[in-house]
Amino acid sequence: MEPPIVGAAISGQFIGFSEIDSEAKSRFGNYLHLASSFLANSDNDWMSGEAELFQGDSWQFFCPDPTKALPAAIAIRGFLRNRSKLDCKVSLGFGSVDHLDVAKVSLSHGKAFSLSRLGMKDLVRKRTFSIRMSEKTSVAQSNADAVAYLLDVLMTLWTPTQAYSVALMMTGASRTELASQLNPPISKQAFGKRLFGARWKEVDLAIKSFSSTLPTLYV
Repeated sequence: MEPPIVGAAISGQFIGFSEIDSEAKSRFGNYLHLASSFLANSDNDWMSGEAELFQGDSWQFFCPDPTKALPAAIAIRGFLRNRSKLDCKVSLGFGSVDHLDVAKVSLSHGKAFSLSRLGMKDLVRKRTFSIRMSEKTSVAQSNADAVAYLLDVLMTLWTPTQAYSVALMMTGASRTELASQLNPPISKQAFGKRLFGARWKEVDLAIKSFSSTLPTLYV
């Protein structure tokens, strides 16, 4: 008997999509493809297959390693914010998967996908980030809620440039290397200023806090 699939379903929805023209909307499939390539090239445990765009303004992918799901979610939101100039609502659902369709992830089902969808429905009144855990320990879910609220506030305030800078930091490369890869390249100090404006220290602390309380079930 094969062991159960456990991971994180990550769902997103572009904010303000209905307000842009049809020509601009047609580019979003390519933006998501580029974002998928960025994640795949950064860490092959961030994504199974490729993120799927559906209903025009929504997307979803599956992260097979629960410990990497939060960095992956932050990275794709930051990348898409920079490319599309629109921010996204993002919902993470952690748990088991009954069926994973790598080619068309929206056809997958299981606890992780149910929680991700439920979290997306809860994103009202300007909330943009949700984390739901199937392991209902009070410490784990309370910490997840606190992390989600903090990241919600921080990410909503990012400029496209700041968002991309944080996305790059998720790859684990050095600041010097990342600054030199930008087009045009900038200094390490200039890159550091972008991260300071994005409140990188707080983002990094939130990720570490969440990782420290991931239930044993997911590790």
